[in-house]
Amino acid sequence: MLCFLEGSRNLKSEVLSGKGLTSRFRHDKILPCGDYVKTAFVCFTLCAVVLMLFVSAARAEKILGINDHIIWRTNAEQDTAFTKYLESGTRFLRVGADWNVVEGQGKGVYNPRYTDRLDYFMQKASDNGIKVLLIAAYAPDWANGGNKGSGYAPLKESDFADYCEWLLRRYAKYQDSSGKRTLEAIELWNEPDLGDLFFKPYKRCSVEGATMYGKLVVAAGGRLKAVRNEINARNVRILAPCISDPHAVAWAPWMDAFYAVPGVVDGYDVFAWHSYWQGAGSWLPPTLPPCISADHPLASVMGKLQAAKSLIWPKVVAAGDDRKPNWCTEIGGAARSDVIDHKTRLLSLVEQATHLQDAIETLKNAKVKNLERVYWFCLFDEPSGKGDQAFYGLLAFNDTNPITYTASIPTVDAKFTPKPAYEIYKNAAKIMDAATGTPSLSGK
Repeated sequence: MLCFLEGSRNLKSEVLSGKGLTSRFRHDKILPCGDYVKTAFVCFTLCAVVLMLFVSAARAEKILGINDHIIWRTNAEQDTAFTKYLESGTRFLRVGADWNVVEGQGKGVYNPRYTDRLDYFMQKASDNGIKVLLIAAYAPDWANGGNKGSGYAPLKESDFADYCEWLLRRYAKYQDSSGKRTLEAIELWNEPDLGDLFFKPYKRCSVEGATMYGKLVVAAGGRLKAVRNEINARNVRILAPCISDPHAVAWAPWMDAFYAVPGVVDGYDVFAWHSYWQGAGSWLPPTLPPCISADHPLASVMGKLQAAKSLIWPKVVAAGDDRKPNWCTEIGGAARSDVIDHKTRLLSLVEQATHLQDAIETLKNAKVKNLERVYWFCLFDEPSGKGDQAFYGLLAFNDTNPITYTASIPTVDAKFTPKPAYEIYKNAAKIMDAATGTPSLSGK
């Protein structure tokens, strides 16, 4: 669709300038009546196409989604989570389908405990009209060379492609009551540039890690495209490279090595990226950076992707990824009190709300080229998380002030307490598109 629209822009400019139609339909002599009719029909058809494209572009949805962790929740806990999804107006979810958890027991051996949870989740999402983005990531020990734990890369690209195919075949069949597909996209990995965390044993931003990840994208993306054609699921989109930051990764060799893998940009439909306030301009800036800044774009959370002096954007343009839609699939900030504590990676509750509102306005007002979606991280606090990782949610699991957790709290036992940012998310998520009936920020 994007390539078609890109071509239509050229046609549109020709129509408006008269150049295209003049060169194609101008005549120096009187034409027979039939030729005039044919010419008029062609002109009318072209104008109708351009008009439809104008309307389509004007009505392009700007979608606000949210992240959540569902793989560890029992069905009862998922029921509680879905109640909160619906109360908040959530209609777009990004969730992990961790490879090492689902297929951790051996090649082709899928753990029924977790497949049942994913099945239950997808059915509940379908029943409630919620669209799903699944993340496929983290190789199990049998595929990564025997390393226990999460965050490892596989040794063979084909093993990852097999798992992605399994996900698509199993979950593309789920539909809502109107017959629309629940599974919207599959994201190929999560922050692979952070090799020390999520693409072990490769070093952070290493050439070797980028090359291996690029090969995974070629293998898995190619497989998914073939399978979605086979099963008539062409509307399930493929996301990559899911980088952790649009600026820090650019000055390292990672992005160059990724794009150097032959055929890699053909492996995905959407350019996916993350960005957090902690790395905008300087590490742990003393004041909350804006999402967009005309004066200091490289010090902005989202604007640095396409800033004039951006190191990454020229690489993206050279590879042709600037012509694809882009989704910011993670952005957020942890908050537990009214106190600003940036040195420990904590925003104040007011700052968290300000940051979310800023991200929404950036999406809504098209301040980043081709930005279609933003997925906030995340809806719920994670009481078992370490340090700031426990406080990223918009809903706390208790009502203490400051928010304090001493142990894990099951979702069914949580005393949900909205943070100030929750109402901002709720109000934005519930804006409906009258034409499609799907939540968006278009407000039309």
